[in-house]
Amino acid sequence: MLKYFKEDKPRMNKLIAAAAAIVMVLFLTLPAVSYAKDSTSEKADRLLNEKKFDEARKLLEAEYSKNNRSSETVKLLAEALLLSNKPESAIPILEDNIQKHREEPMLYYFLGSAYLNVSQWDKAIDIYNKLIYTFPSLDDQYPRGKVLIRPSAYFKLGFAYLNSKKYREALQTYERLQKIQPNYSNIYYNIGLAHKRLGELAEALNAFEKDAVKDYRGWGDLSLYELGSIYEDKKEYKEALKKYQQIIDGYPESIYSKTARQKVEEMKKKTGK
Repeated sequence: MLKYFKEDKPRMNKLIAAAAAIVMVLFLTLPAVSYAKDSTSEKADRLLNEKKFDEARKLLEAEYSKNNRSSETVKLLAEALLLSNKPESAIPILEDNIQKHREEPMLYYFLGSAYLNVSQWDKAIDIYNKLIYTFPSLDDQYPRGKVLIRPSAYFKLGFAYLNSKKYREALQTYERLQKIQPNYSNIYYNIGLAHKRLGELAEALNAFEKDAVKDYRGWGDLSLYELGSIYEDKKEYKEALKKYQQIIDGYPESIYSKTARQKVEEMKKKTGK
């Protein structure tokens, strides 16, 4: 065969030219098709990064209305709706497409978040459990939130359990989260709440104390208020006074600061100060 082509150079040159033309056609057309497909997603992604949530949402809604049901379009549209505070609009879109794109973990993550935002705790629990157990080794990062999806899903699952009054399940979920990511932000406050509502006050005090540490990224003012409240209920007024005073000193802008001042005066009267 090679000998034949060497002997028939004109024929060989024509074949090479034809092959080069085909390659050039593919080079010119395929990227153009890909760019046309991705340009709306790229623009929407840029708008979301610029926090122009409504612009991104309108752009993606128009794309979705053209029957573009790609996983990228659905994912970005759901995110834009959530960031535009329209979780009730995100839910049907995600429900309609999640089976088609069941390999995309962010669709589960956003659907769980949407159900949380409309206080449908049991549905949020179901979706977050599906996310966690369908993708057991998931280590993707949600780029705009800069959080790891799997630990965040555990935290939100625990929050849903808390709000559905399934406190033991919430604690078990937070224990699993701590194995994945110890000292996850705000976890101790939620652990404290679960123990408090189960009547386990010693454990609640321990968790709230950990959350109230100044250099821990938690809800220190909330935890201090819970600590003050527990000590007050136990009639340990001196300890309660200390916790309420810490809110005033450490969190002067807190929404609890005004109430803490009132509590400090009440505790002073009860302790004779």
